[in-house]
Amino acid sequence: MEVTIKSEVNEAEWNQALEKSEFGTVYQTTYYADSIREIMKEQPLFISVEDHGKTLGQLLLFKTCRFHGRVWHKPLGGLLVKFLMKTRPLYHWHFGPVTLCTEERENVYSKILDAVRSLAQDEGTNISSGYPHPLDDKIDCFNAIGFESKEAATFVVDLTKDVEQLWRGLEKHSARKNVERAGERGVTVETVEDEDEFHEYFNVLNETRIRDHVKPYRYTHGYKQWRMLSQKNMMKCFVAKNGNRTLAGLLISTFNGYLNESGAGQSTYAIENKLYANDMLKWHIIKWGHEQGYRHYDLTGVNPNPQTPKEQGIYRFKAKWGGRLVTYHEYYLKAH
Repeated sequence: MEVTIKSEVNEAEWNQALEKSEFGTVYQTTYYADSIREIMKEQPLFISVEDHGKTLGQLLLFKTCRFHGRVWHKPLGGLLVKFLMKTRPLYHWHFGPVTLCTEERENVYSKILDAVRSLAQDEGTNISSGYPHPLDDKIDCFNAIGFESKEAATFVVDLTKDVEQLWRGLEKHSARKNVERAGERGVTVETVEDEDEFHEYFNVLNETRIRDHVKPYRYTHGYKQWRMLSQKNMMKCFVAKNGNRTLAGLLISTFNGYLNESGAGQSTYAIENKLYANDMLKWHIIKWGHEQGYRHYDLTGVNPNPQTPKEQGIYRFKAKWGGRLVTYHEYYLKAH
């Protein structure tokens, strides 16, 4: 077996290989790599394990820098990031490694992790976070190579169930009833098709962040990533509306049968008028995902041991959609 690390790969070959594994997601595609390189100015690295020309495993790794969150959105932030990647580098990844063989899966998995460790140690830097696919967390492989970890969790809805099963899986009073109420109050769900519609969604997203005392996102970055990924059929933006008013929205990544959500927002108007827009939105996406033949809908993370009222509220909301609680780990490695 040979391990290679490249800064560029053949787009079709890399992405088609991911589709051979049930654990290949958008976060390991070249399309996602291009969006992060363009927007965040991070450097993607493509790690492969091959045997006699056959690809056995892959990992999309990102090289970034310490203080990235403080500098990349500033004037000349891209240049600062490039400079700091040379002097204060960090590595991270999401939803990998992805193994593509039925035999020696753990051996391939371990070879990729060992290559990441060697890369980081050669530069004397840390791996700030490494998230495996929630359904493919090989903790023994990580432990054997010296990674430390902390527990993470998410809810995953099985979209292969029929619609009636999915509906019955929702909590009766806090989910099904709210979806019915939203419908009675005129809430509908649409797919965003152009920039004007995306701008309305983004306003709701940032309204939510301001309400939660979190720094708003930059519109240009959000729009650029949605446009880049949606043009490749890798992302959808769904919005709940009441007439012409946008009430709530979600971004959904769409690749290889696995849906992930991000960018959740709900307007103060929807909350104050009890329109249950987020509930209608969630149920619509579950039905849509089932109808489109997707296998899983990942609600993208909860604290497995929620402490604050906010964390507890998020946990309750995500728990009520009939998904299975999946615990896995976030891994990190400090330079020695």
